[in-house]
Amino acid sequence: MIQKICDKMDYQPGSSTMGYGAGKDGDALNNATNPYNVGFMVSDYYANGSFWCSFPRKAFQQRKGQAIEALPGKIYVSLIWSDGDNVQFDSNQMYNMFKNAPGRGKVPVGMTMAASLQELNPVLLEYFYKNLTPNDELVAGPSGFQFIYGDKYNENNYEKWLETNQKWLETAGFHTACLWNTTNKERFGRYMQTCGLQGVFDGFENNKERYEVGKDGEGVVCILQGAHCWEEGDVYKDLISVKPNGQKPVFRNVYLIAASYGGVGGYERLIRELQRVESYLPNTYEFLLPMDLCATLKEYIEKNGGNGHE
Repeated sequence: MIQKICDKMDYQPGSSTMGYGAGKDGDALNNATNPYNVGFMVSDYYANGSFWCSFPRKAFQQRKGQAIEALPGKIYVSLIWSDGDNVQFDSNQMYNMFKNAPGRGKVPVGMTMAASLQELNPVLLEYFYKNLTPNDELVAGPSGFQFIYGDKYNENNYEKWLETNQKWLETAGFHTACLWNTTNKERFGRYMQTCGLQGVFDGFENNKERYEVGKDGEGVVCILQGAHCWEEGDVYKDLISVKPNGQKPVFRNVYLIAASYGGVGGYERLIRELQRVESYLPNTYEFLLPMDLCATLKEYIEKNGGNGHE
């Protein structure tokens, strides 16, 4: 039915569908809409006939990621909460965690967030910015200003979508983002070259530690989004599976599922796991915000000869 509607219309890049797809894979709504230039503004739990109000648009800023020296034998890790591309999660789970979760700010963690909140609910986005600690970062959820599958988006208008995406990410103040279902190397590369970000986290393991030159000549890196951690113990299992390399540093991201691992106890769970990791292999793991991990990888690649690193 959605495809029939899209086929009769002339939607242009920037058009959005809201809600959530049907069936076991609600994200797959992208398969139906993206070929018609329609992106996905994930917003489950909102009923048909919901009323929305309008706000003046507001722009935001956060500091850029800073590199540290990356040393052989060390494992550099960032952690990101999932689901913030969903405006319902931003209004509920993420807000609740930011306001009430003990331990937030004790360890560096990125939280995905919808760039669309600049217009949908700038008061909410402003709340997150006003309450950031030095160990918090707001990260764009997949794929930036909308959720799309890069492989499925209308080939004639993908560049227009990329241009719009960059503008929204810049005014949201985000420096890193997640990107899913973009296995086409050229399309993934064009995302990196145009996004204006410091780094991109690939959810489908196609572009490990890739380097591109961005729109203003700056280096932009890609890191795997990493393991999905659903419950306490998953972070520990994932990180102890990573072996240090005496010849070069290792870079890793871990993806924390906010729907199950998160909540008011999410940060306390995470802190317990990181303490276990440190006890398992002391003085090996160093935890950074996602933008700092990307800045560190970028500097390491540039200092060690070239535009690619495996």
